[in-house]
Amino acid sequence: MAPVPSSNTLIVGVSGPSSSGKTTLARLLRHIFNVNAGKVALQLFILHEDDFYKTDKLIPRKTFTSSDHGTRELDDWDCVESLDLPLLKRVMTHVKGHGTLPPDFASKEDQNTVGESGVSDDVVEGFKHELESWLRHLPASAAHPQPQTQNTGASTCVTICLFDGFLLYPNPGAPDDSQERELHDILKHLLSPKLFIRSTRQRTIERRTKRSGYVTLEGFWEDPPGYVEDVVWPNYRRDHSWLFSGSDQSSAESDVTEAVDAGRVNRDAAAQAGILVGPGRGEAHLREILPWAVERLKEAIGREVIGREIRTLMQGVSS
Repeated sequence: MAPVPSSNTLIVGVSGPSSSGKTTLARLLRHIFNVNAGKVALQLFILHEDDFYKTDKLIPRKTFTSSDHGTRELDDWDCVESLDLPLLKRVMTHVKGHGTLPPDFASKEDQNTVGESGVSDDVVEGFKHELESWLRHLPASAAHPQPQTQNTGASTCVTICLFDGFLLYPNPGAPDDSQERELHDILKHLLSPKLFIRSTRQRTIERRTKRSGYVTLEGFWEDPPGYVEDVVWPNYRRDHSWLFSGSDQSSAESDVTEAVDAGRVNRDAAAQAGILVGPGRGEAHLREILPWAVERLKEAIGREVIGREIRTLMQGVSS
C-alpha cells in the first residue's frame, strides 16, 4: 500500500556497521508492519542512507596505508563526506511532514541484493498475525472516529519510514563546523526510535567480502581487495567510538579499538543519545534481532496511537 500523508510519520533509524543485517532486517519489518487491523492500519516503507550518496565522481578519494596492501588511493564510500547532506535534509524533512518520499526522489537501494535472512516465512507470518491482534486491542480512535483514510478504510493510520544507514548516529560532540555535526543535527530530532545493530570486525569482514557489489548512481561498485579492513571498519570505528565502553578521553586508543572491534557498547552513552542497542555483541542472529526490533516498533506505535487519542480528547475538551 502507498504511504498516506501524515504530519506524525514515525521515522525509525536502523543503523550499524556494513553487512550487519540492517537492510535484511528492514525488509522483514516491512513485510510484518504493512498491515490493516481494522481501526488501525500501519504503512511502512524503507529509505536508505545509501540513496544519498553523491555521484560516483564526487566520492572522496583518499590515501590509505596498510601492512597487507601498502599505500594506495581509494574511493571512500564509508564516510560522511560521501553523502549529499542537503539532499538528505530535504528528503527527510518532506518524509516527516508528508509521510511520503518527494515526487522527484526515487530509491535505488532496493536494486542491491541481500543475503538470506535465515528467518522462516512461517516465523515472519507469525509476527504479522501477532501484530494484527495487538493492534486490535490498542485504544485507538474508534471511540472518537476520524474520517476513514482513502487507502485503508481505517480510522487511525500510522505511517512508518524505516531509515537504514551505516552512519545515522555520528558523534554528538563533533565540532560545530564539521559534516558529522551537520548530519547529527539533521537527524537528531527526526529519528525515533533509534535502533542500533552491532557486528564484530571479523564478522563484518566475512560478510561483506561475500557481497557481489553495489549499484551506484552512475554504475556499479565492487570492493577492491582489503577494502573492508583498510576503509570500512576503520571508518566505522572512528565514527562510533563514542558509543563504546572505554571511549572517554582518558582511555587509551587501544582500549577503544578493542571495545569497538568486540562490540562492547557503553550503555550510558547510548541511553543518553536515545539509542536502543540490539541483542548480542555482533554475533546475534536475525532470529534474535527481529523479535527485539518488532517490540521496539510496537512501543513506538503504541505511543503514537495513544498520543493521537489523547490529542483527540483534548481537542474535544477545548472545543
